[in-house]
Amino acid sequence: MSSSTGAGATGKISTEDLIPLKMGMIPVVFVVTFGASLLPWFIKRFTAALSLMSFGCCMAAGVILGGGFSHLLMDALDVGIRLQPARSASLCSDGMSTSR
Repeated sequence: MSSSTGAGATGKISTEDLIPLKMGMIPVVFVVTFGASLLPWFIKRFTAALSLMSFGCCMAAGVILGGGFSHLLMDALDVGIRLQPARSASLCSDGMSTSR
């Protein structure tokens, strides 16, 4: 049974096969994000939930900062690798050993 669409004999899914799935996910993502944006409006009526919202905001800030720092990590490593020979040369010229 050969099929003109789908995985076929190669087992790979083409991007054209994923278009209906992606189009179906657009309303799902919209509803979930819209509901999440209305959540603080509903929670503000409960004073016990305010500390939970504060904790959630702190967690979200940590996730954003962690993502930002992880994206900067490779650039920092590249700069560190480029600066390492210059640092080693300056240590050797001062009479200090680079080995520990």
